Amino acid sequence: MRRLSILCLLAIAPLLSSCAKTYTYQSYEVIWSFTDVQQGEDLKLVRKDGELVQGTVVQVVGDVVTVATYDKGRKKVRWEDVKIVERVKKAVVVVP
Repeated sequence: MRRLSILCLLAIAPLLSSCAKTYTYQSYEVIWSFTDVQQGEDLKLVRKDGELVQGTVVQVVGDVVTVATYDKGRKKVRWEDVKIVERVKKAVVVVP
C-alpha cells in the first residue's frame, strides 16, 4: 500500500509543478518620419552609407534623432542620412 501511494505521488508531482515555456518574438515596423518616434523606443537604422545603427532613442529634435547604441556610444542621425528606419517590437509569450 505504501509503495502504491509513493508511485501515485511521483506520477502526480510533475503535473503540480510549473512546466511553462517562455518564447520571445521580435518584429519590426517601418518608420516614415522621426515625428513617429518617441524617447525610449528601440530603433534599427540603416544609413545611406550602409552603417547599421541599432539602439534606444535618447532624444528627438526635429529631423535629428540621438540613439544610444549597444556598442558605439551615442549617435546623432539626420533624416536625410537615413535609408531605412525600423521600430523594434518585442513580445514575450508564456505557454503553460
